[in-house]
Amino acid sequence: MKHGAFRRDYLPMVLILGLGLAARVYQLARQGLWIDEGYSVTLAGLSPASIVAGTAADQHPPLYYLLLHGWLGLVGRSEFAVRFLSVAAGILTLAVLYAVGRRMSSARLGLWSALLLALSPIHIQYSQEARMYTLLALLGLLSVYTLRCWLEQPSIGRGTLYVLSTAAALYTHNLAVFLLPFEAMWAIAWATTRRDSSGYRPALDNQRLWGWLVCQAAIALLWLPWLPTVVMQAHSHRVPWIVPPTLPMLRDTLLRLTTGILIDQPGGPPAILGWLWLSMTGLAVALAWKRGQEQQRELVFSGLLFGVPAALIVGLSFAYPLYQDKQFVFLVPALMSCLAAGLLALRPLWRILAVAGLLALNAYPLYDLYYRGSRPEWREAIAYMDDNAQPGDLIVLNPAAGEIMLDLYSAHRWPVVGFPRAYDILVGGFVGETVTPTTLEARLGPVLESYDRVWLLEFTADVWDPGRLIVTWLETHTSPRPAPAFAQLELRLYEIGQRR
Repeated sequence: MKHGAFRRDYLPMVLILGLGLAARVYQLARQGLWIDEGYSVTLAGLSPASIVAGTAADQHPPLYYLLLHGWLGLVGRSEFAVRFLSVAAGILTLAVLYAVGRRMSSARLGLWSALLLALSPIHIQYSQEARMYTLLALLGLLSVYTLRCWLEQPSIGRGTLYVLSTAAALYTHNLAVFLLPFEAMWAIAWATTRRDSSGYRPALDNQRLWGWLVCQAAIALLWLPWLPTVVMQAHSHRVPWIVPPTLPMLRDTLLRLTTGILIDQPGGPPAILGWLWLSMTGLAVALAWKRGQEQQRELVFSGLLFGVPAALIVGLSFAYPLYQDKQFVFLVPALMSCLAAGLLALRPLWRILAVAGLLALNAYPLYDLYYRGSRPEWREAIAYMDDNAQPGDLIVLNPAAGEIMLDLYSAHRWPVVGFPRAYDILVGGFVGETVTPTTLEARLGPVLESYDRVWLLEFTADVWDPGRLIVTWLETHTSPRPAPAFAQLELRLYEIGQRR
């Protein structure tokens, strides 16, 4: 390859990958793991068979945890090491997004899309979390890319890559199934509207349609062993704290996906910054639509890749408790591609100024992410309890699943009472009945006779104890003692020997 072609086509992408990597490893280990990440690490530390059993009892497929199992065996369990698997998935997503843009239109579209994603606050956030969302974004985008490659030039090799990447996405997160309707729309449209080099449009491309159906059958066969588990998970996991979406929630999700701004966060940036970001890109998209058929095709592809799965998730959320911002993270690459297509409609100087302005608006949420934003401080709270532990101490956990954080961070063997019940990662702990006076008295009354002090550690306490009965009961039967505050956790200490 000539040096000029390398500098023009690939050197910018290398720089974008370096920028994206720096943005994702910066402050990667500043905060400790939170409970979902602790679940990932604990489950990944089991045998592959137990990992499959544990995920079946939860609400996700096992591929991410199996990959993390192998990864932890190589790099250890530090916060940096645990989260770097997601960093790697995030960086590879930038490369695949560039390839999608290059194949769909031009290297310019791929570069601008990758640049926007490289500095996307929400994509950086989930690239720094030991969960499966960036892996889903990578595999979902790879599924779309390999399908497009196969549609352009069908072959057994390309079809196999498409089938494997799609099956891998389905085994990473159940939401990957919402990519299939978009891919079906695109494959049918390709087979019925594509023109050859002479401009002639065949009535129907049977070869591609039948080949696509064969690929779908292969995907279904690969997914079939897990499908009964998906049905069971959908029936069993209906959590009470996820509610159907409202128009304000939809608005906030769009702001969150594009700018990372949390408008309800105390001390956070004003919502006007997010609306300015959306207005600028919306104007660019409108200009791109007027420029011609090629720009319209780019916008339709990226817009449908985002819009079809997003609409299906929103629609299902009215019947099933599903709606959370993180469920849309795997669609952020498509959204960035759509915005990049709009920006390419601007003149070069205006495009550069617009992108500089958009990225400047990202500075506030990135500052929040790196310096002010905080996950629940399990590491710090448990370290405080370890430093101040005494013989005769008992820990009461709400929820009981917090025991996995004790196993990760505590140097002590604490006696534990958990609500709503004792936690078993192979069974799942976010199930059970809310606390009642009867269950409290039955479980804590006899136990307190054997201990001198009680530590109460709670996370999302209102879910299982909406009446705050645990605190009331302990304050009635013991004497409270001072304890420091920790972000998104409630830590209390009680003396049993000095009863009121």
